Amino acid sequence: MYEARAEFLMALHTGRLEARGPCLVIVAADQVHTVVWPSPGTEWDPLTGTISVNGISARLGATVSLTGGEAHVPPDAIVDGDWVMPPAAECLDNPIWYAEIMALGPEP
Repeated sequence: MYEARAEFLMALHTGRLEARGPCLVIVAADQVHTVVWPSPGTEWDPLTGTISVNGISARLGATVSLTGGEAHVPPDAIVDGDWVMPPAAECLDNPIWYAEIMALGPEP
């Protein structure tokens, strides 16, 4: 999780929400992005596999649309001070998607 800010990243990414190891990812065709979520405003329920972002909830396997932006973050670039909770090192094998706003669907 990263600290939410007033400015928004406005790219749009739509895909299926999946868990891969300790990572929540969005998968669209052959693209896989590790999603990092804003804080405050995000809650994860591992028992139901549900992520809630500012009151919008989606379960693993759902198609979601995420506004935000992409970044490639090498594991040695993670500095604890930049994160509310840094992603696990193995989650950085994929490009990062900084999620801002989540909506359900549409199907890709």
